[in-house]
Amino acid sequence: MYNSLKEATAANHQKAEQTELVKLIFKKEIKDLEYSQLLANQIVYYSAIERNQHFKFENDLPRVTKIIQDLFELSPAMLLIMPESYQYADYLETLDERKLWAHVYVHYLGDMAGGQMLKRCVPGSGTRFDFVDPAGLISQIRMNVSIADATEANCAFEWTIRIYNELYRRIREIS
Repeated sequence: MYNSLKEATAANHQKAEQTELVKLIFKKEIKDLEYSQLLANQIVYYSAIERNQHFKFENDLPRVTKIIQDLFELSPAMLLIMPESYQYADYLETLDERKLWAHVYVHYLGDMAGGQMLKRCVPGSGTRFDFVDPAGLISQIRMNVSIADATEANCAFEWTIRIYNELYRRIREIS
């Protein structure tokens, strides 16, 4: 039995960190176009979270505008949006506010925590990892999730792993 959401999602969190795409980033070997592909795919599912009518944002949670800024900075020639990103976005749009918070927990806390390490490894300025009030945002997210949300948070990690693995496979084909 797990005592926290962090413990309940630790195995999938580790799997996501061990994907070939994330390893490429941490080795600082990801190229501008490859990173642009990742950003373009993230826009699809981050947008689904941020436009959910049941969801109210406080602080500086929205990331889509910042991801778009990073994408434009890299001036990608072509973008490959994975079908899995659209499928995940469609799934997110079916969720109620309670379940959606589990996905916010995975993606947005990841942008604040691990994102600070990633920012030093990605091409461009990485403005998507800049937050005005990270402590306030962390507090807001933690107030809206609990151990009961572990299944949905693990689902968020599983979607991420699937998207990252497929994106890595595709970018290797075109590289």
